[in-house]
Amino acid sequence: MNRVKDFLFQQLKYGFFFRKRLKDIQRFCDLSEHDLLELESQILKSHIANAYKKSSFYKELYDRHGVVLSQIQNREDLKQLPMITKDDIKSKVNNLYIGNKIKHISYTSGTSGSPLKVYYDINCILNEASYNEIFRNNGGHYFGQKVVSLRGVLDRKTMKYFDKFTNTLFLSSFNLNKKNIKFYYKEFQKFQPNAILAYPSSLELLSNLLIDAGLELNVPVIFTSSETLYDYQREKIERVLNTKIYDRYGNAERTISLIQQNSNAIYHEAKLYSINEYQEHSVITTNLMNKNFPLIRYEVNDSIELLRKEIPPVINRIVGRIDDYLITKDGTKIGRMDLVFKGVHNIKFAQIIQNDSDYFIVNIVKAKQYIKRDEDAIRKNIIDRIGGETLFEFKYIGEHDLIKTKRGKFKLVINNI
Repeated sequence: MNRVKDFLFQQLKYGFFFRKRLKDIQRFCDLSEHDLLELESQILKSHIANAYKKSSFYKELYDRHGVVLSQIQNREDLKQLPMITKDDIKSKVNNLYIGNKIKHISYTSGTSGSPLKVYYDINCILNEASYNEIFRNNGGHYFGQKVVSLRGVLDRKTMKYFDKFTNTLFLSSFNLNKKNIKFYYKEFQKFQPNAILAYPSSLELLSNLLIDAGLELNVPVIFTSSETLYDYQREKIERVLNTKIYDRYGNAERTISLIQQNSNAIYHEAKLYSINEYQEHSVITTNLMNKNFPLIRYEVNDSIELLRKEIPPVINRIVGRIDDYLITKDGTKIGRMDLVFKGVHNIKFAQIIQNDSDYFIVNIVKAKQYIKRDEDAIRKNIIDRIGGETLFEFKYIGEHDLIKTKRGKFKLVINNI
C-alpha cells in the first residue's frame, strides 16, 4: 500500500465533508415514504436532464429513440427510456463521465472476462462512504471503532498493516493458511475488533482453519460484500466466530445497494441510492448518487428474489449471476445450489463445475471428520433439488484446486456451458 497516498485519501474520504454528507443522507432515512418518493422524482428528473445536456452518449441515445424528456417525471416513467448494457458503454465511458478531471478510476470484477472501467468523483466517494457507514451503524458498528479488514487489500508480501486514522487493522487474506493461523488468531485476540469487513470466502477459510486448530473467536459483528453469501457459509462463520453477519449487495458501477438492516437475512434497498426494476434474471438499475457518471436503466446480470414487490420492495435473497445457475439435462436453470450443502458440517469447501448440460462435477475439500455419510447426504440433497436425470460425480480436491477470480473471489457454481 502507498502509505502517504492512502492516508491523504482516508482524510478526504472520512474527514469533515464525509461527516457533513453522512448527516445529509441520514436525513433521507427519516423521511416518510411519500416525501421520499417526491424527492426521488426531483433527483431523477435533474439526473436525466443533466445526463442529456452534458453527455454525448445520452444525447445521441435519446435522440435516436425519440425520447421526450418532459415525459419522464418519476420511476414509473423510466420504462420509456432505452435500457443500456455493459457492452453498450464499454468503449464509451469517457462520453459518459461529465465531472471534472479529479476522479478515481476503478474496474468491475470482470467475471465475464472483460472488466469495465468506471469513474468516481469526490461526491460519489463521499456518498458511498456515507451509505456504507449507515449500513454498518445498523449492525452496531460506528466509524472509529476497531475493525479488521480481510478483503484482499494487502498482498502476500504484507501480513498486516494498521491504519490509525480509521482504526482499521488490515490482514492479508492471501496468507490465510494452516501455517499462519496462530498468527491471525493472536492478532484478533490482541486487537479485539468490534467488527470484521471481509469476503464470505475469506471468512469461511478463516473458520475452517480455526476449527482445525481447535480455536474460536468472539467478534460482535461482521459485514460481508462483493460475493454471494451462502446460507451454509453464514451458519459456519457465525458459529465459529460467535458473531452476527450483515451482508450488503452492490456493484462497482454504483448502481444498486441492497442491505441487511438486521441479521434476519432480508435485504432492503438503500434509500435514494438508485431506482431498480427487478426482472427474472437481471435488474435494470438507475443510479441517483453518482450524477457525474450517470448510468440510467443499466442492466445488471444478477438474479434477485423478491419477498414483497411493493415500493420499496423487500428482497428475500441474492440468487446471483446467470452463470451461477446449474443447468439440468432438460434445460432447467437451478439456482441456490448452496442449499445442498446446508447442514453438512464436515466439508471445508465445495464447488460445482459444469461443462455439459447432462453432467457436472461436485468438488469437495474434506474436513478431517468427513465420512461417506456426508457424501450420501449431499448426493440426496442434490437429487432432491434437481431430480435424477442429470449425472454428477464427486471429486475430492485440495484447497489450492478451488477456482477463484483474478481478484480472489469465490463462486460456488462455475458454469462453462
